[in-house]
Amino acid sequence: MTDTLSPRLPLIPSQTGMRDGHLQDPENSAYSVAQIVWFAGEELSEQMVVDAVEIGVRDTHSILLVAGTDENGQWYQQLDTASEVPVHRVDLSAEPDPQQAARDLAFREVRRALPISGPELPFRSYVLTLGPTSFAWFGICHHMFIDGYGATLLRARVGQVLGALAAGQAVPDSPLGSITDLIAATPEPDPADLEFWKAHLDGAPEVISFADRVAPPAPLYEMIDFRVPRFTTRVAEALDGVNWAHVAAAAAIAYTSVILESPAVVVGLPVTGRFTPEEKMTPSQSMGALPLHLRVDHAATIPDLVTVFRNTVRTTKNHQRQAPDALRAELPVAWRTGRVYGPMVNVIPFEIPSMAGALETGLEVVSHGPCDDLSFTITPAPGDGIRTEMLFNPSIYPASDRVLHAQRFADWLEQVAARPDAPVSDLVCLTAAEQSLHAELADTAGPDSPQPLEWGTNCTVADLASSVGLTDVTGIEVRSDLGRPSVFGRPGRVVFLTPRGARESDLLVSLGRDGLEYRGTTEDRVVVNGAHVELDAVRRAVTRDPRYTGAEVTASGRRITIRPAGKTSREENEEIAARVAEVTSAPVVIR
Repeated sequence: MTDTLSPRLPLIPSQTGMRDGHLQDPENSAYSVAQIVWFAGEELSEQMVVDAVEIGVRDTHSILLVAGTDENGQWYQQLDTASEVPVHRVDLSAEPDPQQAARDLAFREVRRALPISGPELPFRSYVLTLGPTSFAWFGICHHMFIDGYGATLLRARVGQVLGALAAGQAVPDSPLGSITDLIAATPEPDPADLEFWKAHLDGAPEVISFADRVAPPAPLYEMIDFRVPRFTTRVAEALDGVNWAHVAAAAAIAYTSVILESPAVVVGLPVTGRFTPEEKMTPSQSMGALPLHLRVDHAATIPDLVTVFRNTVRTTKNHQRQAPDALRAELPVAWRTGRVYGPMVNVIPFEIPSMAGALETGLEVVSHGPCDDLSFTITPAPGDGIRTEMLFNPSIYPASDRVLHAQRFADWLEQVAARPDAPVSDLVCLTAAEQSLHAELADTAGPDSPQPLEWGTNCTVADLASSVGLTDVTGIEVRSDLGRPSVFGRPGRVVFLTPRGARESDLLVSLGRDGLEYRGTTEDRVVVNGAHVELDAVRRAVTRDPRYTGAEVTASGRRITIRPAGKTSREENEEIAARVAEVTSAPVVIR
């Protein structure tokens, strides 16, 4: 850093969420945005790319900021336009696949955390030589200082400069706005906005995520992507005047409702935080994600849900400057469960080309920033299709769950494209393997010699039928709370099929590739602190220790309470609490 720092500037409200995430774990690289831009052209040289990057970065003032605290603990930031812009040059031209080598470098570097308080800038830049006339620029910046929209402005400026240099022309003046002017003009959030969001979330469900626990964002999310061909064309042909992006958002919201088995959902809504022309031309961290509370009528059509989505978003328009830390602090569900919203629905309705005059260019986003849970990121794809990137926090979604969600949602979007005006209830939310197992169970009476049911172990149709005293069962259905066939891994209610008709029960099983697993009864599946808890699982964890045989296990909406039958020590109770933590993330009190 140099001694040419600007006066101290306040943080803007939209920066505080990324700051707070960073402070929880400064070595976590999740709080970065990163991209690779490809350039090719006969006129190009490595030095031209380096010069273009240096000029573009210097014109993007927000990534020349560093933050700190004063003697009173108040946060501020300072701009140093004279700071040296670091550009690392790496020659990959001798690699067997230079482009893949560039990606490998990017994925290594994106796992290295960036500082927010110096001494280095919160930004790293690499110019990669791929061949005599082909190059790549990999840039990574802390999300506290730039967002995806701002990165697009930076990329456009670098391309503008490089195109001029390659054509032998003068570099045009920068069109980018001043971050200091933006900070000065950014208003404080209106207290009425906070009251709006509190009212908006009144009555929202407490279970809002597919995962039963929370975890900090991983250093890099796991992604599964797929394409749905001709999605935009098919939507336009069936629904005159309806925006395909709204249909895609409605599809993601409906899928969320089906998996959560709830007509009410709270999804994350990314907002640009830019309202004026000056804000739209100034790179900054202005974006945020806000909780959108919607109700899904499964008897209604996708266009009906589009209307609900649009109207709900419209009501939030004048309240989108709310600081995320203030929102979390004021919402009881947030500080109890660690969640403000469940899956993120991020539909980007336009392609963002990488422009550089007559040069050939391309773009790959390496990191969108932190992923707390799951994100549906949907963008246009060639041939009037769409591309979906499902981004998962691997700390809470194992690989098997990630694959199942991607398979289901890909088929779900294809069904929506084929019948955009279909009722939500007509759409099938099952993989091929899930459909096959449901069909098999509906026609399985089960063998003789039933065995007693035990939580968490495999069972048969005969075991289930015997437990309720039925002898004429011809098969079973496993249904979610919405009455749909259950998906793998989520407990569903058993309905017995008999010659005398269907017989409902309170038994729960989950489906998997190995068949059925017994999961207790509906009475013992409760919501505690924003997640489902199966009390049978807790009892088994507790009574594995013979000293806790006979312990009473109860649950409220906030915690699980364990009352041992006899006197126990503090160390013994801590050991039992650790065992319970293996089956649930809900708070545990041992009395």
